[in-house]
Amino acid sequence: MDAIIGTIARVRGRPLPRPDMVVDPDGEIVVKASGRPLRVPMSDIDCLQVDGKYVVLHVGGARHHVRAVLGSFEERLPASDFARVHRDAIVNLNRITELRRVGTDDFAIVLSSGDEVRLGRRYRSRLPELFGRARSQSA
Repeated sequence: MDAIIGTIARVRGRPLPRPDMVVDPDGEIVVKASGRPLRVPMSDIDCLQVDGKYVVLHVGGARHHVRAVLGSFEERLPASDFARVHRDAIVNLNRITELRRVGTDDFAIVLSSGDEVRLGRRYRSRLPELFGRARSQSA
């Protein structure tokens, strides 16, 4: 399919779009952050959050801004390790340490980095599945 798109683009004289993210078979993703390619092991990613037109990769204490949509990451990251927990966030299930109640109806997911990610109401029904997967993977 990529070959067909490439041929059509060349015939029309348009440059090929460059992907903002490539999933490497070695368990790394390559993203374009701050204009440079950056290799990030997927296991090092704590979470991904939306910030305007950017997706922010939280990797340890570092933050990398990638111009992309969160859905493109959701499609490419392994569902066994990553889950969408809010319309603006994806977490690494292996990094979940705690689920904290916030107020009467809301929850926050606490990650091993200390970051907290809000659990969206739309995703709350998946909570037992998500937390169960996180626990079984850490055991």
